[in-house]
Amino acid sequence: MLIKARLTGHEFDLLTLAELFRAGDPAVAADDEGYYLSFTILYELFRDGAGLHDAASVVLRRVNGVAQALSSDVRPVGLTGRFSDQTGRHHQVVLADSAQVRARANPVTVAVGGE
Repeated sequence: MLIKARLTGHEFDLLTLAELFRAGDPAVAADDEGYYLSFTILYELFRDGAGLHDAASVVLRRVNGVAQALSSDVRPVGLTGRFSDQTGRHHQVVLADSAQVRARANPVTVAVGGE
């Protein structure tokens, strides 16, 4: 089953991937909704959101790796979590992301007795 996984990233990087992977499996192309990665999976995997996202992530890591090996100025692109198949069925995968908090305390000097 052919799947389209929607991509996010800088236009330059998406365009480069579309040029490098314009045919075959996997392929990167654009339509009226934006750029997507197309690749083949087993039919049953389309019903498994986490498995679908994992499979797309593996394929995209390889695509990003090949692109970076061929062109040093390419930065990796990511998945939006939106998937569709050739019949028009859609799947949205929402993953929790982590947050990072940083704090810094500056040393304080206290003077007593006027000095």
